[in-house]
Amino acid sequence: MNNKKVAIITPANLPVPAIKGGAVESLIDNLCDENEKYKKLNIDVYSIYDREINKDNVRKNTIYKYIQIPKFIKLLDNVTYFFMRKVLGKNNSSFRYFFQHIYFIIMVAGKISDSNYDDVVVENYAMMLWCMKLFSNNKKYKNHYYYHMHNVVTHFFGCKGIFLSCKKILGVSNYVLNTLPDDVKTSVTCEVLRNGINTASFETKLSPQKISAMREKYSLEDKKIVVFVGRFVPEKGIKELLEAWGKIDRRDANLLIVGGTFFKTDVKTGFEEEMYELSKKIGSSVKFTGYVNYKEVPKFYALADLIVIPSVWNDPAPLTILESLTAQRPLITTNSGGIPEYLNGNGIIVQRDSHLVDNLAKAISNVLDNKVKVPLKNSEGIDIEDYYKRFIRCLS
Repeated sequence: MNNKKVAIITPANLPVPAIKGGAVESLIDNLCDENEKYKKLNIDVYSIYDREINKDNVRKNTIYKYIQIPKFIKLLDNVTYFFMRKVLGKNNSSFRYFFQHIYFIIMVAGKISDSNYDDVVVENYAMMLWCMKLFSNNKKYKNHYYYHMHNVVTHFFGCKGIFLSCKKILGVSNYVLNTLPDDVKTSVTCEVLRNGINTASFETKLSPQKISAMREKYSLEDKKIVVFVGRFVPEKGIKELLEAWGKIDRRDANLLIVGGTFFKTDVKTGFEEEMYELSKKIGSSVKFTGYVNYKEVPKFYALADLIVIPSVWNDPAPLTILESLTAQRPLITTNSGGIPEYLNGNGIIVQRDSHLVDNLAKAISNVLDNKVKVPLKNSEGIDIEDYYKRFIRCLS
């Protein structure tokens, strides 16, 4: 029996393989790695092209269908983003790739129309469902296309009918599926497909020499290290974390912020600049790494004495939770979105209310002073192999 031929349509912000980071892109990357082991699928990944992609990165069971974005499209996006931010004061990252998305959709829609797939999986961004709407692809792939929902859908982009005709909506958590309108939940099969990570990577142990080198590189001295990993955006709670850090005024610890705003790009937002200014007021105990390649991230978990993920939005299922659990490091996070579903009794959850800054400050101090013991149970079913098997079952 021939393997299923599956098309995966990426969100078209970042390339796959995930050379510039991105949670969804990394998840697709890891899925394709597992498929090389088990060979259950023949996968075509539709991704934007990036000149840093290693052309020697060949997989036998995955074909990358790259869409090269013309320079004038990139220029148009840059001008639009600058205008929206500087002139209209709308600091919304959705304007960053608007025309790139339109170009990508048109090109991909044509390619899947000319191809024949057993299943099509649209990843994360509802606007990408136009790939099914154009050229009557929704009719061609009737009962054979899926929407993989990583975030709350706030706009259907004129694709509500396409959405209602999906074979299944796969959600990263019960939380995110429960945000769907009632007519969608009653019309379409909704199934949880929980995220997974390459747990072996996050079980990294650092040698004393490596720890010493990292401490020197980031001026961490011989102090305790509190780590935040994630994008430099308001919803990740960086501001609240910095304010909490300023309140506790620890002389025996450093706060290390790992990550950047738009992954491996030179984009800087007003929020990022504001946070740098806030950190200066707090003092030298706040350190920034800037963008870090995803393959290097496990080293920072291994370096940490404490990890803080202070999401201030209803985060559907942050991979940083799974990474922290795998690294077996004390974790403080918030009661947000799908996070409790993934914790499985691990870590410390603080309430995301008007006292969040105080709640974080108290929790951080208690852990650093060894006043509380942070639960660190083994979490099962979060390895990428488990995710791959769940993905296969969802397509059956």
